[in-house]
Amino acid sequence: MGAGLAGCSVARSLALAGVAVTVFERMANVASGASAAPRMVVRPWLTRQPTVASSLTRLAFEHAIKVYADHPAWSPCGVIQRSKPGDDDPARMVEALREQQWPPTLMQPLGRDGDDPRWFHIPQGGALNPRLWCETELARPGISVQLNSRNTLADLLAAHDAVVLACAAATPDVLGRPLPMRRTRGQTTTLNPGTLPDLLTVRCGDGYVAPLADGATLVGASYDRDDDSTMRAESHAENLARVQRLTGTEVSADAIASGWVGFRAAWPDRLPTVGPLSTDGRVWIAAGYASRGAVWAPLLGEVLAAQIMQRPVPLPDALQHALRPSRFIAADLACQELPAADQAALLYPPRTR
Repeated sequence: MGAGLAGCSVARSLALAGVAVTVFERMANVASGASAAPRMVVRPWLTRQPTVASSLTRLAFEHAIKVYADHPAWSPCGVIQRSKPGDDDPARMVEALREQQWPPTLMQPLGRDGDDPRWFHIPQGGALNPRLWCETELARPGISVQLNSRNTLADLLAAHDAVVLACAAATPDVLGRPLPMRRTRGQTTTLNPGTLPDLLTVRCGDGYVAPLADGATLVGASYDRDDDSTMRAESHAENLARVQRLTGTEVSADAIASGWVGFRAAWPDRLPTVGPLSTDGRVWIAAGYASRGAVWAPLLGEVLAAQIMQRPVPLPDALQHALRPSRFIAADLACQELPAADQAALLYPPRTR
């Protein structure tokens, strides 16, 4: 259920393993949710100390660039990454890069010693057209797609061996229960062709500035805690300020060609949930990819496919455990029939250290 990056990646991995897959999408097109973004930046994530998220992102990045290589949706233009604005010791990130032994092919400080330590080069990074990638992958043999689907989970369980929920923020509605998923609004801004003629590489920091094939530029994305799907002038202004911070070029509102609004879905710990939702192994989930879907999706598709088929999983046990759905959802779909107080105990089990 769900034809965005998460669902398409699971379908791809299962189809490559010889499993027949049907993808059900409630909208009229694939990649209609957050995966409808004009472009998504693909890059690893360096932190001062390794975290679950940074470890997952590094592994996923190395896998993703292999999957995306030579794909028509992939632009391997490289990424230049800036440390967070306001960082009181940006040189510490250079030390972290060295301490964690990142190879220069993955990330390296930009420039020579003594240059501004806030900038890093990710030579293998780039930008993905998520809709084109989803459309191409869903055309693989063994995958069928049903758009405008109104099938319920019960409908699909009655007709299929297993069901994967890859429907992002719609997951609570599909399961018929409250879940601690959060939606955040993101607005992008597309600048007219020729606005930034010298921009050949994605620039990232607190957002991104990405060159497009036609000479236009994509800037994004705002981070708003509301459900307003309309285009907002203040979000465009926020994106123009990003251009200034990341490229040093001041751009006026006259350069704005268009915009796009989408919604990210995330769990409270900002990690995805990947794994079984039912004790009988018939219901699975791949959801909550937030703003890292283009990086995480290919690897997590392989992970979930391997789990379903009971094959070796290409992810360390510790990371699999960190992504377990039982962090927030009990592996017992019958719990929705219990009294509310008992439901809460099952849906939000005590966290353990």
